[in-house]
Amino acid sequence: MRFVKPLGQSTICKRSTTSMNEGLATPLRSVLTCPGCAHRFDDTSRRPKFLSCFHTVCLACARKGFFNGKVSCPADKRLTEVKSAELLPDNTQLCTILLNMSSLNLHEASQPPSKDTCPTHSARINFWCNTCRMPLCRDCTVLSHKEVAGHRVRDHDEAVSILRSEVRAAVVEARNLLQETRRLRHDQRKYLLRQLDAARAYEKQLKTELKGLDNDKKEEGKNG
Repeated sequence: MRFVKPLGQSTICKRSTTSMNEGLATPLRSVLTCPGCAHRFDDTSRRPKFLSCFHTVCLACARKGFFNGKVSCPADKRLTEVKSAELLPDNTQLCTILLNMSSLNLHEASQPPSKDTCPTHSARINFWCNTCRMPLCRDCTVLSHKEVAGHRVRDHDEAVSILRSEVRAAVVEARNLLQETRRLRHDQRKYLLRQLDAARAYEKQLKTELKGLDNDKKEEGKNG
């Protein structure tokens, strides 16, 4: 389970960032928080990692819970065998959300008005470089983000709309994954309970058979 590492954080205008936070902050909060340390996942020391129990924890908690070739889950204490915490698979759905959040700066509650203008040319931001995932002014598109040089530039408002849709889609996918994980854990529990019942029935049968053999031996001893 591997995917491209999210690119560096970039800035975007205040009105887009604020509206996205208002619409997504609440549903994203629980999804993007590590159950072990209660910190938000990121792309460095708190990168989201999957455990065999289907919980997702940050890399820092995975490192903390690693001992003797196993990682202890901070949520249910189950063990995941792995050579190192870094080798745990990434949670691709959460990393997709983090990638788009990085582009939109959704983790900031607000941005200063100066972010409406290009910090390099002091011109209004009207474009977006999809290659570099950052907002641009008209001068940027001519000087440092030329399409002939391989940069994919689009209208800023269009890009915001697309990124908003991508984030929402990623949230839905993460929720579906959570529901599927819960279903799998429920099914796994039912299977283990059936196995336990079968083991108990077999144990009872063995005890009955052993008791019968013991009685047979006693009878043979009496008759002998």
